Amino acid sequence: MGAGDGLEGALAATEAEVDAALKAAAAVTRELRKAKVGAARGQVRDLRRALTAAAGYAAESAQAAKSAEASFDFDDQEHQLPGEATLGTRITRVLSVDELTRMKRDDRPDR
Repeated sequence: MGAGDGLEGALAATEAEVDAALKAAAAVTRELRKAKVGAARGQVRDLRRALTAAAGYAAESAQAAKSAEASFDFDDQEHQLPGEATLGTRITRVLSVDELTRMKRDDRPDR
């Protein structure tokens, strides 16, 4: 990824890689379902074929996930805006809806 691509470029590249990983993962699920049917019906050839295909797609899915991870090389510290905390240093407290509902108005944390 080039330096001029920015966050949008990094996200677009990663989105494409994640899409490929999702497609491969869906193929694993499809083939495992075929294997289950083959096992239930005693269809040995279909079972073996589906298991082999599932293993191949699983390897492809794992590689695609690794590629997606590697594709996101955006340096948030390098592209930090003035006054903005980096993703690595930002501390966020997330409260569930139930916690917020239970809190008294005066007890709510500062935003």
